[in-house]
Amino acid sequence: MIKDRPVQCSQEGLSCSFNISKSQCSDEGWVKPRQDCPVLPEAKVEVSFRADESKDIVPVLFLTLTEPADGSIFSLQGMEVHVLEVTTNNSLCIRYMFPNKITSILKQDMKPWSFTLDRVVVDPGLTYQVSVSNLPKPDVGRRAEVQNISVPGCTDPSMQKLTVCLENGSLWDPNPTWSFSDRGGLITMTFNTGKFSELYRVGLHHPDFHTNLSLTVSKDNCTSVNVTFCLSALQLKCGVFVFVIKPFFVRCMNSCSEYQIKFRIPEKFKICSSPEINITNRQYISWAVFGLAGLIICAFYAALLHSNSKEDSYSSHNTLDKEQVESVPVQRPSKVLIIYSLDHPLYKEIVLKLCAFLRAKCGTEVTLDLLDFTWLSTVGSIQWLDMQREKLSRSSDKVLILCSPGVYAKWRGMCGGRRVLTREDVRSPMGDMLTPALALLVPDFVHASSFHKYIVAYLDDVCNAKDVPSLFNVAVKYQLMKHFEELFFRLIDKEKHEPGRIKQVDGISGDDYFNSSPGRALKDAIEAFQAYQLANPNWFEMELVDADGEVEESGLVWDCTCVLQNHLWATEITTPALINNIGVETYFDACENISRLLWQTTHGGLESQRITLRMKILKKLSSGLWRCISTSSCMSGKYDRLFKVHPTVREALAEHQPVVALESTIITHGMPYPHNLSTAKEVEAIVRAEGATPATVGVLEGTVHVGLSPEELDFLARSKTALKVSRRDLPYVISKGLSGGTTVSGTMIAAHRAGIPVFVTGGIGGVHRDGENSLDVSADLTELGRTPIAVVSAGVKSILDIERTLEFLETQGVCVATYGKSKSFPAFFSTQSGFTSPYNVLNAEEAANLIASALSLGLQSGVLLAVPIPEEHAAAGQQIEYAIQVAVDEARLKGIRGRDVTPFILQRVSELTEGQSLQANIALIHNNAKVGGQIACALSERVKKCQSGPRSSKTQKEKNQPSKSKPVVVGGVNVDFIAKGTTKKLLFGQTNPGSVCQSFGGVGRNIADCLSRLGHKPLFISAIGTDSHSDAVLNYCEHMNTSAVARLQGQRTATYCAVITESGELSLGLGDMDIHQQIKEQYVSQYEEQLRSASLVVLDGNIPVSTIDYVCSLAKKHSVPVWYEPTDADKACKPFLSDSWKALAYTSPNLAELCTMRRTLHLPTPEVLPNSLEDVLSCAAALTCPLLEHLCCVVVTLGALGVLVCGEHEAGTGTVRLRPQKHKQKGRLCAVYYPALAVRSEETVNVSGAGDSLAGGMMAGILQGKDTDCCVHMGLLAARLSLFSPHPIAPSLTADAVHPERAHSQPWTKPTCLWMES
Repeated sequence: MIKDRPVQCSQEGLSCSFNISKSQCSDEGWVKPRQDCPVLPEAKVEVSFRADESKDIVPVLFLTLTEPADGSIFSLQGMEVHVLEVTTNNSLCIRYMFPNKITSILKQDMKPWSFTLDRVVVDPGLTYQVSVSNLPKPDVGRRAEVQNISVPGCTDPSMQKLTVCLENGSLWDPNPTWSFSDRGGLITMTFNTGKFSELYRVGLHHPDFHTNLSLTVSKDNCTSVNVTFCLSALQLKCGVFVFVIKPFFVRCMNSCSEYQIKFRIPEKFKICSSPEINITNRQYISWAVFGLAGLIICAFYAALLHSNSKEDSYSSHNTLDKEQVESVPVQRPSKVLIIYSLDHPLYKEIVLKLCAFLRAKCGTEVTLDLLDFTWLSTVGSIQWLDMQREKLSRSSDKVLILCSPGVYAKWRGMCGGRRVLTREDVRSPMGDMLTPALALLVPDFVHASSFHKYIVAYLDDVCNAKDVPSLFNVAVKYQLMKHFEELFFRLIDKEKHEPGRIKQVDGISGDDYFNSSPGRALKDAIEAFQAYQLANPNWFEMELVDADGEVEESGLVWDCTCVLQNHLWATEITTPALINNIGVETYFDACENISRLLWQTTHGGLESQRITLRMKILKKLSSGLWRCISTSSCMSGKYDRLFKVHPTVREALAEHQPVVALESTIITHGMPYPHNLSTAKEVEAIVRAEGATPATVGVLEGTVHVGLSPEELDFLARSKTALKVSRRDLPYVISKGLSGGTTVSGTMIAAHRAGIPVFVTGGIGGVHRDGENSLDVSADLTELGRTPIAVVSAGVKSILDIERTLEFLETQGVCVATYGKSKSFPAFFSTQSGFTSPYNVLNAEEAANLIASALSLGLQSGVLLAVPIPEEHAAAGQQIEYAIQVAVDEARLKGIRGRDVTPFILQRVSELTEGQSLQANIALIHNNAKVGGQIACALSERVKKCQSGPRSSKTQKEKNQPSKSKPVVVGGVNVDFIAKGTTKKLLFGQTNPGSVCQSFGGVGRNIADCLSRLGHKPLFISAIGTDSHSDAVLNYCEHMNTSAVARLQGQRTATYCAVITESGELSLGLGDMDIHQQIKEQYVSQYEEQLRSASLVVLDGNIPVSTIDYVCSLAKKHSVPVWYEPTDADKACKPFLSDSWKALAYTSPNLAELCTMRRTLHLPTPEVLPNSLEDVLSCAAALTCPLLEHLCCVVVTLGALGVLVCGEHEAGTGTVRLRPQKHKQKGRLCAVYYPALAVRSEETVNVSGAGDSLAGGMMAGILQGKDTDCCVHMGLLAARLSLFSPHPIAPSLTADAVHPERAHSQPWTKPTCLWMES
């Protein structure tokens, strides 16, 4: 809108106000019955021109709105104009409001009431939809007069001289000329520059060039520019050369059209063939004769071919094609940003495997959010995407859009349909990345000049062409892997099909891509998802979650962003990283400030104005918004500042374990203290006994807690000021920072938000007696109608109108079933209410099937399972019912109403029955908890069975094996800064060229990370500070069990800086790791139960000696194997300062650390270590002998040489026994040498996590019961992945990636065995 002066819409006899909003004009409050609404106005829309605030002429919509001259005008309260830009879905809502009613049909000049508007600025070449309505709008029939209008493009003579078109280069005439000099093969291009373009990219193309020549030049205030290319003799080709000039005008930037000029090099300078051959006249005659004879033979042969069968014809064509096929090598690496939707965990696995295939087989540099999580979690999703968009605008990189059902559904949501999220979106710390990606990239995609950057594809084995949004119909769509080779040629800007030949790259076509290791892994991932889809035809519907609560805020952000984004890009302003989750009110304040500044400078186009604009915006943001930036504020999903999920609950949900939600009003209002506290603990214990995790829901100081600690339970039980918190109360209680117990409806909201499908309560509310007059209906019933969760209760409280309650539930679409053989609907204290449920389920399995079916249908309504009170407590039901009637009468006489009725009646009934009702109430709740736990377990098993698919079905032997306890890792976590030099030698005392990247490390964290990615999620016990690094650490480690990581006030999170050489060797390390000394025995002892039942305990050498001694003592007592990872030579001695080392089962030192261990034990140790491999192996084997008197295995890491595994020889395998034996060792000792996998120095990114990856891979193999060779191979593969990654533990690390047969196509080198003397 042009805002040079206020809009005056008042007229004589009519007061009018005018307002603008960046919305869809979708306020349903203006909808009234048709008879109370005015007739639609007459609208005339055309394109006009006027000056804006900067005095520049701009195109605008000129609207003339005329009201009908009839009696309906007396009901007119205002007019509404909605302007929609069809391509990008940006919209503007304009309202004229008439505070006073119109008193005459015509104006005083006897003309109809009319209004004009010429303030809406439009862009050349775009189409707009203008909808005009009168207010109020009718509830039926047509609500708006709709017209589409197309604005002429900049090629139209009426538009060419406008500033907006000049900034697009509308009048730019490069008038190019070229010249050639045979001295040095110089080709010079001269062209005129444009007023609004500072930079130009000039390229020289030829079909035979392997790489097109390109230069970027600046005009430097010159009116013309000369660009010279120097060609070698071999580059002076025959055929047509093409000069391409790409301007960067301030408005179109990377979307500006290219200008091309074609020319030929003079004949005498061209090289058409080599070497040159002199041809005599006789040769000319001979060749002419032979040529004529050849033509005759070809004509005859063609006639024979024409007469052959279709099959022969087809065969001959195939032969010809094969003769024309040319195998070409991958000449240069390409770069691609992959945009996709997190549809399902198996689909995510396909995307990761596709990235691995692109990298390994095609040499493609892939940018993917999953592979750049460290940086993404630091800057936030919007900032990260905006950075990728900026890189694309300055390079030839490509964007690969992988279409799937999620892409299609989310695009429809962006265009006004139902917004959706998948379960994987909710699980992901960064939430849905696709929607903001499309919002940022689509405006660039719709420009024809950008088509070459965008590649649209879908995996036809698991998706289809229907999953491609209509927006992308203008682009070529590739079926993967069928058309992968064609897609690859698009990535490298080459043509597969050229006249006379067809290019191909071996090993990437749809028929043979799976012959390589990464291709095989990709095919396996595709087939696994195919199998799952066959078993679950409605899999996508199952993956969708209720997005209303999740996307409400992001929807508001989207509305504001859509209006501003074109202005932000036009002035090169980067979208702020914090707009995802800083809060709607704060964000719109920022939008208003930014918008006001943008309107002042959008059309200026001068660099000084853009700099001033940036300074103003930063000043506006710095005071309020910028301090909101933190890693946690950039996260979307259910774990935000309003909802806190207990770590044990979060871990159970992440592992798809059964979880049962429990309400807390029974604690705050249902029972007196201390019965309420003891009952709450008993209920949680019953749920645990059934194999499920309890999650009691409550509000503490303005935060909704899903899962309460013992201290939090006690706080609620003792609280005298706790409120009852239902749906309506949540906003107030949170805003005031109050505490309370959640009712059925409040608990359902929190449980559903956390992803818990089963909720247990005593009894639900319902329609109160005389509810038909008082309209007193519990919010529990309406919540059941709109929240998809299963509620296990003892029916409806008997003080209510049960008949009307069941009727109301039917109206709300709630599925009601009685648990047991009878359909009789229970009445809380009584098994009989006189009414029946529509259905019944016999057991937990049937209940789980019912719940799963309801959830998979996506009905968005709940299930009520009514569980009768146990028979032994039902006998007192008659007496309790009589007491209830008395209490109800007393409540009525005392005027007690609403939420206070239930607590009064329960207290009074307890007094009248002398505690019998309380005992029955407790027994009822205990029974519900038991049944709810069983149902949650059955539902969890059913979901796991469906998710695993036929490929993951277990054998009967595996099913009969008891479940194994989990490993525990005790150690440090660091924020690592890796500095890698780019020269062969680093010079200390001065600055060396290189690169610096941040990652998250620490030996304990690395091993816990590695085990988590390989399917063994250990409990990680550690400590971090409360500084800026701590949130980033926890966000990055979201996939790990960090519930035992302490956050210590006043402490700094450990940081480590490693300086490595060009070859990847560590040159210098600096660490601030004082916080590791806070991992003390007192803290670790809190997890004694997990330690003594662990399948493996891993100790990091950074922790205090006292902690190591404590853990070793505990492990020895309970026969728990312990692995000690020394971390460095100085810390290797810690367990050996006492007898603690005798409790170790494993250790993994290098030679220096092994020597430290021996010195600590006062054993002879060589001062100088050998150099040759043979001597190194002999020395290392000899040094480990004394340790193996008590240890099961010593793994000596030898760096680039490999690993030496020392221990007791295992008969029949020819290698070392890895599992500790109960009896003392009696076998012969041996050392088995495994060489390292070959890695080139230029491939090595860092070495900081290779040793930890090796240890973690071996641990995973041991925990899985693999043989020794397999365990070591898994460790070597994990170490190699770490060397290739900037992260200590490679994000691409999976069980498949370290599978010795799948991930390593070559035969493994046979290990070397050395016998040791004991």
